[in-house]
Parts: sequence; structure tokens; C-alpha cells
Amino acid sequence: MSENISASARVGKQIRGKFLTTNIVVLFTLFGVSLPAISDPDVVVKEAWVEEGAPDAMALAGYMEIHNQGKKSLILTGASSPDFGEVMLHATIVANGRARMESIERLEIKPRDRALFKPRGSHVMLIDPKRQLKKGDRITLFLNFKDRKAHKLVLPVKSTY
Repeated sequence: MSENISASARVGKQIRGKFLTTNIVVLFTLFGVSLPAISDPDVVVKEAWVEEGAPDAMALAGYMEIHNQGKKSLILTGASSPDFGEVMLHATIVANGRARMESIERLEIKPRDRALFKPRGSHVMLIDPKRQLKKGDRITLFLNFKDRKAHKLVLPVKSTY
């Protein structure tokens, strides 16, 4: 009999715990407060932004510094965004006075080093925007790393004009 009581008590605690957690999430959502994402302490992103394009632009570029604070190499394998149809990582290669873009399939960032995505250099190519973006807007971007959870970012749209 006491086994049944303690089993019932455990189930009751689990239900109350789930109910409380669900209510907290609902309240945060209703009042427009976002819960902090569990982030990877090895990945630190600085100076992240998206360049504003023309109103009919089919592609925009994103820039940032990705710092590896860890003791092992980070392997960046791609990116995605709910705000764009497609996202690619590109390097700008200049040869014989001509610049061309080349897809980056995999980028290793050594421990205590950084990767720079900057104008006229490597960048995040954001293709087929799902809405017109202008200065002051924000987009969500996920950086995908090998053997890690996606790193969520919110980037502001800035004008360079």
C-alpha cells in the first residue's frame, strides 16, 4: 500500500512540475518576453548584422565575428533562417583583378581564434527574403556547427548608404 502512495505522490509531483513549467512558458509568451536560449559558451558572436538591400532585393548579406572560446576546434557547417528561403556561407575570392563568390561547405575555427564575415570578404548569403527588410528590422539566423546544437542569433538590419 505504501508503495502505491509513494508512486502516486511521485506522479503528482511530476504533473505539478510540468504544469508549473508550462504555465511559466505561456505567461512569458503572452507578455512578449522571450526565454533565454541555452547557448554554447564556446561560441561567441560579435558585431553581427545584415546589410539593408534595395526593396526588391532577392539576396542580402550578413556579417559577424565568430569567436571560439573553447579548447577544441569549432566546425561551422552552414546556417539557416526562417526569414529566408535559403542561406549559404560564401567566401569572396579575388584573382586576376576579378572577384567571385565561392561556397563554404565547412569552416574550421581553431581554439581561441575567430572567423570574420565582413563586407567584400566572407559573408552569410541570405537568399529569397520572406518579407521586405529595412533598417531597424531584425532577422533570426541559426549557425550550424558539427556535433553541436544550432546557435541562434538575432541580427539587426543596418543601412550602409
